Amino acid sequence: MHRDVKPENFLVKDLTEVENFEVPWTQKVLKLIDFGSAKDLQGSGSPFTDYVGTRWYRAPELVQGSRQYDGAVDVFAVGCIMAELYLGRPIFPGQNAQDQIIKIVSVLGTPPQAVGLPQMAATPLQQLMRSLSNEGNDVLLQMLKFDPKQRITAA
Repeated sequence: MHRDVKPENFLVKDLTEVENFEVPWTQKVLKLIDFGSAKDLQGSGSPFTDYVGTRWYRAPELVQGSRQYDGAVDVFAVGCIMAELYLGRPIFPGQNAQDQIIKIVSVLGTPPQAVGLPQMAATPLQQLMRSLSNEGNDVLLQMLKFDPKQRITAA
């Protein structure tokens, strides 16, 4: 797991700019960089540190201080980036851990099993992102599940 997925850790290369590389359309390559915080999911063991990633892209379990987590934290971060591409700004720009979890709950709603969180109803994503298609809404909802066990996997 990467543990620090954020827009700054992606590079985009336009292949039409590469010498002697001819394509009839604009083709881009997206690369994830900066594996300094990465951990091997096979045999690395947990618990891991609870301070990983940039706050605005942290999964709720990390914001709440869990040290037992897996690659689902990266899926949540990718969902945050997808939402940011639609919004033109970060979806959960918390000022600190407490503000961060409030921002997440204000969009996703308070999960039934949550203790100590304010009770808030979910905000429909298509209300926040008018150009979000039904398919985009579906995949985004699956990436931004509060419960990591319910999140869609990269596979």
